[in-house]
Amino acid sequence: MQLGKEIGIGDQLIKDPNKANEPKIAALILAQYLINHEIPIRNALKHGDLIHARRLVNGGSHGLTGFRTAFNTGRRFLHLSVITRARNKATRKHASTKKGAAT
Repeated sequence: MQLGKEIGIGDQLIKDPNKANEPKIAALILAQYLINHEIPIRNALKHGDLIHARRLVNGGSHGLTGFRTAFNTGRRFLHLSVITRARNKATRKHASTKKGAAT
């Protein structure tokens, strides 16, 4: 009931619980749930406690293997992305310094 109000559909979910299966409504429910539980989920992830993070999201460890794989893949990608951006920034700074020295 509370999530229905938070996503702007009031008591419609109580009257018709199957609405939660509609893709748009399901996405809104998930997004609002994650917003409502963002701090404890982020804290669990920050400390590498994927089991607790999974429990916060779905109440158990269902899908933990896939979640662990996706989380670690994302972490590796973001790490590489941060490194690439830092290198690009350093390269641009170095190039502009050389250019300024040449003039």
